[in-house]
Order: sequence, then structure tokens, then C-alpha cells
Amino acid sequence: MTCFARSIVPTEAVTGQELWTLLGLALGGLVLAVIGLVVFVRLLVRLLTQAQEKSPDPKSWGLRHPRRPGD
Repeated sequence: MTCFARSIVPTEAVTGQELWTLLGLALGGLVLAVIGLVVFVRLLVRLLTQAQEKSPDPKSWGLRHPRRPGD
């Protein structure tokens, strides 16, 4: 178990280049996550608006299709 623990703990200092690389990867991942979220929300809004267009409000049916006395 001690050998495994020793392999995890770094024995040398982390350089500035490694920190900038990690920061860049983290920011890149964050940007990709935000882009994915924006695309998902836009698709969801588009689907919901299309669903509303296909099934209009029942109250407006009377204006578009007035009832005849025999109905």
C-alpha cells in the first residue's frame, strides 16, 4: 500500500508551464460545457415552440372554426 501511495504523491515541484496547461484544459472544458448547454437549451426551446404551433390553444378554436347549430 505504501508503494501505491508513494506513486501518487509528486516528488518534484509543479512547474509554471504545467499549471498553465492545467488551467487551459480546465477553461477549455468549461467553454465546451457552456457551448453544449447553450445548444441544448436552443434545441429545447425550438422543440417546445414547434409543439405549441402544432397544437394551438383550444380557446382560439371557436374563433377559427365557429360552431354550427347542428354540432
